[in-house]
Amino acid sequence: MRRLRGRLIGLVTIALAVAPGFGHAQRSRTEDRTRVPKTEVCVELLAEGGVAAGLAAQQWGRIFQQLGVPLRIRRPLLDDKPELKERQFGTIRRVTAVGRLQRTGRITFPDRSFTLRDRNLLKEWLRELQTYGAQGSPEGKPAFGLSPKQFQQVFQALTPQLEVDVHGRGLQDALTALPLPDAFPVHLSVAAKDLVRRTGDGRCSQHLKGLSLGTAFSALLNDFGLGFRPSRTPSGRIELRVEPLEEGHDHWPIGWELPEDVSRLELARDFFKLRLLEYRDEPLPDLLRTVSAASGIPILVDTHQLRKEGIALSRLRVEFPRRQASWSLLLRAATTPHKLTRRLRLDEAGRLLVWITSLRKSLKERQMKGIRHPGR
Repeated sequence: MRRLRGRLIGLVTIALAVAPGFGHAQRSRTEDRTRVPKTEVCVELLAEGGVAAGLAAQQWGRIFQQLGVPLRIRRPLLDDKPELKERQFGTIRRVTAVGRLQRTGRITFPDRSFTLRDRNLLKEWLRELQTYGAQGSPEGKPAFGLSPKQFQQVFQALTPQLEVDVHGRGLQDALTALPLPDAFPVHLSVAAKDLVRRTGDGRCSQHLKGLSLGTAFSALLNDFGLGFRPSRTPSGRIELRVEPLEEGHDHWPIGWELPEDVSRLELARDFFKLRLLEYRDEPLPDLLRTVSAASGIPILVDTHQLRKEGIALSRLRVEFPRRQASWSLLLRAATTPHKLTRRLRLDEAGRLLVWITSLRKSLKERQMKGIRHPGR
């Protein structure tokens, strides 16, 4: 387990970085309400030399002057390279963008380049640096727009185990009971607050005690049609932003998929052990509780998705003739006829759980491949 946790954060960060659709940050109303610190942006260009570069340097000088951004063009030193640097001087944030002025007149920075015809694109990028600092806007970036270090900090803060039972509690009561990290304050969007008001009598249907905070928080919110994601504000602060799942943003997952090189049998040998099983007209919710208690593995249900697809879990029954089978095979037989599926996942601390969701959503997540959990 310790070895599994040891690889957790780094591999999750890599997975999010390469995933085509998961964990990409979206523009939010947070931008409108967060005070932007005073930021000074300046640009340094390392000139490669040549007559063409000299002419381009004059033209770039006029463009940056018109944009109101200080520009310095100089010869590169031995260890000079394009980079974005940020320093804090009291209440002032100073961002320095170091780029290379090529002989063709193009200027290149670590993740983008501009020609003399790209004045508007350059202006937009400089405005982004002015607002968000050297990291730029989180919008459209993987890992929720966080740097690897920031993601690690959030992940570690959400790894501790939940020691209280919030089953049957209302959302506000349950949130108060969760020891969420003070370093990353929780912010409910306007739409989330409105949804909570409209569903004020809802109760948590999940048994979350013993799971890590990240998975427990996400599962709790799911019951109320909500999700959360780390959000980097223009001030540089990171908050846990809660919003309706229907808004279409990527949210913190309820458990992480097992890595391909980890044996499920090794992680949950008893879960795959054959035993004599038989269930006749068993309510599916009762069966899930039985399997969870017998196997020692938490079973969480995607209540939001099931409601969305009109699947009433409480009305589903299970017929399983007497035979030798494992808990895994029993769950497959119990869920598949109802257009459901079960997936083994790991929470942030590396504890195994079973995630019950719809077949439709499961297929979509497999295509995204953005929530894979690290292996050992």
